Amino acid sequence: RSVEELLMVPAGSLQERLGATRRPGPPVARRHAAALMDPADAVERVMQQLDLAGDLDLAQSNVWVTLDVDAEGQSSHYAVQIVWTSLRDGAQRLPLLLTFTELTEPATPPVMLRGGVIRRHVIDRVGGVLGYEIVLEQPVPRGQTAITEHRMELPRDESADHFMFHTLTRRSRQVVLWVRFHPDRVPERAEAFEALDDDEKVTLLPMGNATSVHHAVNGFGPGRVGIRWSW
Repeated sequence: RSVEELLMVPAGSLQERLGATRRPGPPVARRHAAALMDPADAVERVMQQLDLAGDLDLAQSNVWVTLDVDAEGQSSHYAVQIVWTSLRDGAQRLPLLLTFTELTEPATPPVMLRGGVIRRHVIDRVGGVLGYEIVLEQPVPRGQTAITEHRMELPRDESADHFMFHTLTRRSRQVVLWVRFHPDRVPERAEAFEALDDDEKVTLLPMGNATSVHHAVNGFGPGRVGIRWSW
């Protein structure tokens, strides 16, 4: 996967379209969501209940994530646009996973989705994981793409940490994260991180007089890429 889906590079695009490699050597790297998200056991339970455990039929090729932080330092609005590449004919089902430090009934925010419909959702209250099953508007032939966009107003969570991240189970062409702060609540420090298992690369993001920070990474995955900040 790490070679197959370097989709910013021509060679990566070929591998994603051809599927599993036929040449000798180790298989392409990939991870299941439960191996990349905490708490892993809760994520695995939710994925099983959604009947989406194991390898997915679509891979994230390009991802754009936007998070708004309000004047009280609370994450308020979240939006994600994803270009998906189909790994088999007829691929159509996707998971959307969210984690919360405190998960109560009001913490099941309505999701505004374009490019598909939400068939159902599953809550694991013990682990604080909320999972949605998304069905694309139409089946996608192998090697072709589809686009989804989901937006949501986030519930208030006073104990929430000051960070955001996106999880990739396969290598993606490009991931862009953009955090936009209220002018009255701009952090003193922000940094980007790229992590897999115990390996983490950290990059300091200059703030200056800006009210937002962003991080763009090409050819990353599997793993987590995110931004964290402090006041």
